[in-house]
Amino acid sequence: MLNLYFLRHGESGFDAPSDQERVLTKKGVADTSALYADFLAGNVQRFDTVFCSPYQRTQQSCNNVLNALPEASAQIIYCDELVPNSTPEAAAELLYKHLQSFSANNTAEHHILITTHMPLIAYLLAYLVEGEARAASSYAMQPGSCAHLRCELPVRGLAHLQALHHPS
Repeated sequence: MLNLYFLRHGESGFDAPSDQERVLTKKGVADTSALYADFLAGNVQRFDTVFCSPYQRTQQSCNNVLNALPEASAQIIYCDELVPNSTPEAAAELLYKHLQSFSANNTAEHHILITTHMPLIAYLLAYLVEGEARAASSYAMQPGSCAHLRCELPVRGLAHLQALHHPS
């Protein structure tokens, strides 16, 4: 069974030469650094697979979460399919291709971290849970929010939302 943890990057500033180079604010660092203690502890010791947008703020957020875990996680896979203007179909296809081998052993629990942006994260959650990206308004994520989905494979409409965490 796959446990997918979708993390929206933490709060970021706007004083950067490009959108790709924006970095986390102090609050963004604090929120993403606290995610393990506030939400993941007791459920996740390490991530078997880690996907991340190549943008600076998502890399920072992802690394803050990984550094808080008690055990080392898999190496980070940086994916253009997780940038803000990507489509939920492209992101879901990426996840499916990489994670389908886990379904052969569906008695084991696998923990996957996906760090990305709004609006993609809302569209992707809606696509995986509801089967339609247009239900994205039900999955709006503030900076530093994390959603936990469970599924056998990351395909349209077959995931189940387990929990949603918003930083305080």
